[in-house]
Amino acid sequence: MPSIRNFEKYLRDCQLLHSGKLSDLRGCAIGVDTLHYFKAIGLLNQPLLSATGGLPLGLSKVLQKHIASFSRFGIKLVWAFGGIVASKDHHESAALGDSNLSKRLEGWRSYESGNTRTASYNFAQIGVHISQEVQQHLIEVLRKLGQQVIRSPSTAAAQLAYLCKPHD
Repeated sequence: MPSIRNFEKYLRDCQLLHSGKLSDLRGCAIGVDTLHYFKAIGLLNQPLLSATGGLPLGLSKVLQKHIASFSRFGIKLVWAFGGIVASKDHHESAALGDSNLSKRLEGWRSYESGNTRTASYNFAQIGVHISQEVQQHLIEVLRKLGQQVIRSPSTAAAQLAYLCKPHD
């Protein structure tokens, strides 16, 4: 889900965003937009991740630690992944792919010539793209850790909003 500049500040100004103790949520279930969560804690913000693909090496350990923090208070996590959302403009996504390809190639050229700082900069410009295969691997890791995982037919945020709605 794309970020909206100053959205968090707006939510705080409207008093719609609150901070509190984790223990205040004792016994609750919390829906997590998985990819947003991992980006927010910095696990998916590593510049070379876009170059090499895959998931960070310490992912399972970090997940276990975070899950344990919630479990201590009896908080159940439901990890939501977005489904496949068709691009509105195929040409726009193709152009973005071409741009990312050129940055990736330039990054590898820099790396091969020994200029790792420039290579990291080029790879960081690509941004984080998590392929369906990598997401599937992440789902398997979460399930092995005993977590409930759902795949939305649309976006993770839409699925979580739907789950918050009272149903008859």
